[in-house]
Amino acid sequence: MANILDYLDWRGDIPLRVIPFNEADELVLCRLAYLPFEKVLDGTFRQMTAVPLREAVQRVRERCGEKGDGRTLLDPRDAQLLEKLENSPRFAALRLTGYVNRLDKQQEKQFSAVTALLPDRTVLIIFRGTDNTMVGWKEDFNMSFAEAVPAQLDAVRYLEAAAAKFRRAKLRVCGHSKGGNLAVYAAAFCRQPVQERILCVRNNDGPGFLDAVLQTEGYRNIVARTHTYLPQSSVFGMLLEHAESYSVVQSEGNLITQHDLYGWQLTRSGPVPVKQLSDRSVFLDAALKDWLSSMDVQQREQVVDSIFDILQDAGIEELEELLSGKKNRVLLKTVLRVDENTRKVLISALRILGDSLRRSLPRRRQPAQEQPAQTEP
Repeated sequence: MANILDYLDWRGDIPLRVIPFNEADELVLCRLAYLPFEKVLDGTFRQMTAVPLREAVQRVRERCGEKGDGRTLLDPRDAQLLEKLENSPRFAALRLTGYVNRLDKQQEKQFSAVTALLPDRTVLIIFRGTDNTMVGWKEDFNMSFAEAVPAQLDAVRYLEAAAAKFRRAKLRVCGHSKGGNLAVYAAAFCRQPVQERILCVRNNDGPGFLDAVLQTEGYRNIVARTHTYLPQSSVFGMLLEHAESYSVVQSEGNLITQHDLYGWQLTRSGPVPVKQLSDRSVFLDAALKDWLSSMDVQQREQVVDSIFDILQDAGIEELEELLSGKKNRVLLKTVLRVDENTRKVLISALRILGDSLRRSLPRRRQPAQEQPAQTEP
């Protein structure tokens, strides 16, 4: 099997005019959106000429160094991606523009996107997933109780700005993780003339929405053109509600680590399909949905705010600080100091979660009882 880096070795020397743009190419560009294009690409769509992808990648490599810079690259493997893309004839004809990367602690917003101009004259709008900031993760959790978060509203404005810049072009919209959610939301809530130009929407293991969003006219208009890809042990992509079609794909790792795009296995044209989600993914999906449905919107907001207030008080601003355990002692002291009301909120949430986990456990089938033999009269 092979990942997006291997795919670039396979297909990187074949121009898009020979083998047209496909879903594997789209996944490569979804990972490309995580690269730091500040001061490389225009973020306003005002420039008349977009930057060739090879030139943009070269400039990022110059800023980050040949082996990549951990302070600017979110993943060490991004350095390999940069090198392969710079030397790839397949992607040489692409041009990039419209890069934005916004982080706002006050609004609890983390939003990033970039636009690629394809040789077939279509425009690909790529929304990026969550970075390593706790602000970004807080906004993700806010989706459990808010019908719209700031990044979703930014995504609508971004899509409409790209559509206005490239007025005659057909549009493709995609993203990974939170970016997949933003892609669907933007396509559902943009103006109708823009929506009519959208060819397809791709959500790569991004969460769904509250049921109220699925009932809107905009979502119903776009759902037939929307498709979600889920790794076989998906966690993030199973969150909240989906109504669009989906495919299950093969990915390395277990549960949360399968979310990583570098672990997705590819053929020469797209992800390697598998028949169904794993039992663990189905179990967690049932448990989390039961947990959320057992709390009203206000309770969900209280739980999310309480958890992230504790992390903030412990001085944890990036996910790595939480996962590395470097601040475990400070975090424990912070937890022990929480006020009575916060303690009650969290204990109640944990109790409800425990009940949901028990209710979602697969029920064992009872052995069939033997039937007495029938005798002839």
